[in-house]
Amino acid sequence: MQGQTIKDESVSLRAEVERLREREAVSLEILGVISQNRSDERPVLDAITQSAVKLCNATGAGLWLSSAAGDVIRLASVAPAEKAKFPVGMEAPQEAISPMGRCMRDARAINVADIRDDPYYLDGDPTHIKMIDDAGIRSRMIVPLVENGIAFGCISLIRTEVRSFSDDEVTLIETFAEQAAIAIENVRQFRSMQNANAALQSQLDREKASGEVLAIISNSRDDYSPVFNCILENAATLCGAPVAGLHLVNEERTHHRLTHVWGADPGIIEVGEAWELSRPLQVST
Repeated sequence: MQGQTIKDESVSLRAEVERLREREAVSLEILGVISQNRSDERPVLDAITQSAVKLCNATGAGLWLSSAAGDVIRLASVAPAEKAKFPVGMEAPQEAISPMGRCMRDARAINVADIRDDPYYLDGDPTHIKMIDDAGIRSRMIVPLVENGIAFGCISLIRTEVRSFSDDEVTLIETFAEQAAIAIENVRQFRSMQNANAALQSQLDREKASGEVLAIISNSRDDYSPVFNCILENAATLCGAPVAGLHLVNEERTHHRLTHVWGADPGIIEVGEAWELSRPLQVST
């Protein structure tokens, strides 16, 4: 009998070691996905929901992100995708009474052994009941994504049978939630840096263009055509426009005349054409 007990303990210990190794491997895999996706958090979020389903033996998992106003929550990732009842991108009101709403409000994990015993289901709202029944939800765990003590999203796991998630599984998903928060913040910082660099480059391009125009002005005192051509070219380039033209109004202010053009094919716009100021400019295509 004692030998059987030792054997059982050995099998249990090996299973626990294997489980811990699997979790460590998954965590390292997610960290690797984070390091390879600085500009897009979606691959990280997908890896997290897929791993959550696998390691917790759940029916499904979704990662939700709150709107800036906090009144709407959007599904950012779901697993398994091919069996999902709700599509990625789906939005829903963030209701205070729901398990998800309570999780987001209090920034703490919610573990519901049977959703049909939860006030959200028992309140009798046909919409709530239909949504839960259609998805076949029975047990549910929701863990918040937190930044500075405030929840901005959550990971939700469901089972279609009444089998509560363990404290150990809650702890695991809390680790995943931390990794998701890191990935989202990394992408935010990367995009912010890209935007700052783009703004700086735009400013440098404008300063360079202004310098070019000023240089041509100083070298073209008896001919303004090179100045106007340079202005039009830089204006079109900086604004991403294919064509730029310069119109001058006559002294009587009755007509405007096209004096210079950049980027237009010959015949489409003729330099020298004039139009009445009261008439809109029409260009043939």
